[in-house]
Amino acid sequence: MVDWSTRIAGMSRDQVKALRDNAVRLGNTEVLELCNAALSRGSATQPRVGSAGRSGRSATVAGFHFVCPQETGVIPNPDGTVWTGTWVVDSRHAERGARIGAYVALHTAKSEPSYVQGKIKDWRRVPRERQYAEGRPAKTPFGIDFLVELTAIPYEWQGDGSGEKGYAYIEADGDKPST
Repeated sequence: MVDWSTRIAGMSRDQVKALRDNAVRLGNTEVLELCNAALSRGSATQPRVGSAGRSGRSATVAGFHFVCPQETGVIPNPDGTVWTGTWVVDSRHAERGARIGAYVALHTAKSEPSYVQGKIKDWRRVPRERQYAEGRPAKTPFGIDFLVELTAIPYEWQGDGSGEKGYAYIEADGDKPST
């Protein structure tokens, strides 16, 4: 069995990025978490990230980051998974994220590591509640709830922009990371 902690510690920044992209593509959550931990410690370069508004067929969201104070809308399940609450996310990103084993990370603030994080197992499209629009009618009537298999290693915030969400991207043709 490969000791990925030791292997990653000896890798260059570019090698860790490539390994992380492969881990996302192959759905290897253990290696993905180790790579993300190395990246967040600054021992490797940060993965390519973009704003929540980025679009295009070549961009695959490998990580969804949301500001979610006090676990708003988070629903624990008896099997140890959780529903993340409702987020405005394009269903194409949610579908692809579930297929490739992308992750979701909930943060109290962008400056804080995630307090809930895990691999996407499934998602559902649901009506948004007024609580998510601060009591006003929601501009976007439907959102996405992610079903997440919890993991232990917190993520640092990824993505830019001024909103409540950030996406960590991998460049891909379909679901294959580009080289």
